[in-house]
Amino acid sequence: GGEEFCIILPETAPQGAVALAESLRNVIETLTVVYENQTIPLTISCGVSSYLQQSGILPEHLFAAADKALYLAKQQGRNQTQEIALQNESQDKQLDEQ
Repeated sequence: GGEEFCIILPETAPQGAVALAESLRNVIETLTVVYENQTIPLTISCGVSSYLQQSGILPEHLFAAADKALYLAKQQGRNQTQEIALQNESQDKQLDEQ
């Protein structure tokens, strides 16, 4: 369960996007949430992808790669950040097909 959302970071290098996702993940992990006298642990999984002005890349390629990275983070145990880099048009079309 949980919600999914997107953060768009214009003019941010891939390393900066991963660093921000990790920072956000670490902050959320340290939060204390109490409901009806019970502490509820919170964690997030992050999927990161970056667009570096490659030709032939469409917005849906970027979102598909980020979504795939998110599910990879969930499959590998949650509470982590995974990144999938967009390389070229043919690789990114394969992401759409998966």
